[in-house]
Amino acid sequence: MPLENFCTELLGWCLQNSPCFLNIFLAPTRSNALKDYDCKELDIDTQRRFRLEPGGSVADLSAQSEEDQYAPSEQKQIVIPDMTIVSTSVPDIVILVESKVESDFGKDQLKKYLGILRSATFAEFKARFLISLTKYPADQVLNDLQEIKYLEIRWGDVYKILTTTEMEDEPLRFIRDQFADFLKQHDMQPLELPRATTDVLAGTIQGIDFRDKLETILRQVQQHPKLKDRFGRSRIVHELNNDQGWVDLGVYASARSLWAGFRFVKDPIGLHMVSSRPVAGDQTKWRPPSRDLAKILRPCYVGGETWLDFQQPVVPEFDGVPDRMVKWFVDTSLAARNLKIGAAR
Repeated sequence: MPLENFCTELLGWCLQNSPCFLNIFLAPTRSNALKDYDCKELDIDTQRRFRLEPGGSVADLSAQSEEDQYAPSEQKQIVIPDMTIVSTSVPDIVILVESKVESDFGKDQLKKYLGILRSATFAEFKARFLISLTKYPADQVLNDLQEIKYLEIRWGDVYKILTTTEMEDEPLRFIRDQFADFLKQHDMQPLELPRATTDVLAGTIQGIDFRDKLETILRQVQQHPKLKDRFGRSRIVHELNNDQGWVDLGVYASARSLWAGFRFVKDPIGLHMVSSRPVAGDQTKWRPPSRDLAKILRPCYVGGETWLDFQQPVVPEFDGVPDRMVKWFVDTSLAARNLKIGAAR
């Protein structure tokens, strides 16, 4: 399934099952016709098919199966909005949504949707909307809208709604979180950048220099004779974990059997060295035989496995002393690799 269709299906599911999400998503329409509606009174359909007929009329093909065959001349006239939202009790509101992620709009695609909204099928509806839902700015110019309203919404707006809306129950919250994570993985969250003030630029330059020095330490860990068979030349990457409140800068060993890196903790703010190893199942109550390792173990269970995070704060003993940091990473990574526990990889 194309990425934009998958995202639209998830969006439609959220709109159908969460009145809170529905109301916030449709708030930009500012339509009085929506005030008294909930999910059950709106028909939210994805990939609904219409056929443009001669003379400007439109045939709704939603009752026909997708397997129905059409002549080539008919197929050219079939229009499929990504989402159609229609009030079911009285003809109050109709919304057509066209979703785009990486692809562009087809020639006259949105104009054809305007033709659907102007047709006799929806002529009696009090409020008619056309919405473009895109990753990038839509930049579409539509003339002669008349009574139809055109709105440009970004997938970043959907992400913001997902991360700020309290869903009605636990299953909905689970889907919400998964959807938001999926959008973020595909860079569909809002773009945020602070103003380039003198303080911001000075701090950024200092931060880039500091990160470069940390990466130099990690490259020495990678190339150490006792670890290079595991880490080789793996790329150093940073990972943001908002749920846990930290940012990681580190490197994975082959087959993700180990991880070594620096962890920036937000609250209380601090820098930590972490050597971590995944084991199958929930092993959060397990403790290593070594007291030194047990003191710094911070297990994290996620996705059916437990990451045994051995986390050492950068205290004065290590602060500003890179050779000691390298030694800690090497010694702790070797100790973590040699632990005997369950079905460790």
